[in-house]
Amino acid sequence: MIAYVTSLIRYESYGWVYKVDLDQKRVLKRARIHTSSHTSSAVAVHGGPHGLAWADDLLVTVTFSDLVFLDRELNEVRRHSHPYLADGHGLCSYGDHIWVSSCSNDAILRFSVGGEMLEYRFLEEEEGLMGFFGHPTRRIDRDYDYRWRMRPYKEHLFHVNHVQETDEALYLSLNKQAVIWDLKSNTPACTTRATQIHDGQLGSGGRYLLNDTGGESLMVSSGEGKLLSKTPVDIRTHLSDGALKRIRASLPPFWPRVLARIPLVRSIGPEPRRCRINWVRGLCEGRDGSVWIGSSPASILRVDPAAQRVTDCMILSENVYEGVFGIMLGESAPTAAPPVPGSLEAGRDPRGPRR
Repeated sequence: MIAYVTSLIRYESYGWVYKVDLDQKRVLKRARIHTSSHTSSAVAVHGGPHGLAWADDLLVTVTFSDLVFLDRELNEVRRHSHPYLADGHGLCSYGDHIWVSSCSNDAILRFSVGGEMLEYRFLEEEEGLMGFFGHPTRRIDRDYDYRWRMRPYKEHLFHVNHVQETDEALYLSLNKQAVIWDLKSNTPACTTRATQIHDGQLGSGGRYLLNDTGGESLMVSSGEGKLLSKTPVDIRTHLSDGALKRIRASLPPFWPRVLARIPLVRSIGPEPRRCRINWVRGLCEGRDGSVWIGSSPASILRVDPAAQRVTDCMILSENVYEGVFGIMLGESAPTAAPPVPGSLEAGRDPRGPRR
């Protein structure tokens, strides 16, 4: 089976798009994708390609500041940018438009397949969503070019890692929980919580699929928010002893990272680089109900949620700073988006939002 995979490299403004044969465990082609000159490499750290989708007959991915369109042989066809697109993460193609999550300004943006901005929503201005989470709304500067500032992670209220549209609502994967948001009624509903979310999607059979990065696992829940399974995902068990030793040797030193947690130490020097083995990121559901998970060093793992185990794995790189975010199976777009499981009321967390 052919698959397309995007990987970002932490602390770099570029990454890779792969075309792979999963059956033969072979990389067929690889293309380097940079973020554009609309920002700088000093700002666009972790700025390589993230989410991945089909738009008409082209692949589309998002870098720090660009929508990039590619053909099946990974040749770049065109790219588009906008001042509100900063630290792009997840995206989805739906009909004649594309939704993109922009993390640095907590926004979701809707583009045409031709790259024209159609709609933007700054989440911190949305009264229904902010009220649901117990925050006051905040006016966002519309004259600012957000591509020239990487917002510190601690300032993010939401850190929108993925956005997915259905006929009824948007499905947002935020920092620690997934939310169904009915834009017409401005009604949000909490569905699933996790330690740290990097990707979440609506799956087949009325399921929510969620990567718990902090818990290094794939979570599957029902439309009512009930946890159905939680499968540990660990790339370490699929690496040879030699590879694991080489990768561990390339990790940043331990003590500088510990000392950097002290405010005084952090204030007098640059923050040390952070990365780890098994940084669970992207996901994609297969037609057989299995789920492919992206991790670091760059790799994809096939998970059987029913059996709650990893059944296959492909290693793309031993670079621990390189992590897989976008995964698309097959050489064409899926025929239809999955419906929203249950209803907004059924998916609402009776305990309320996490604050």
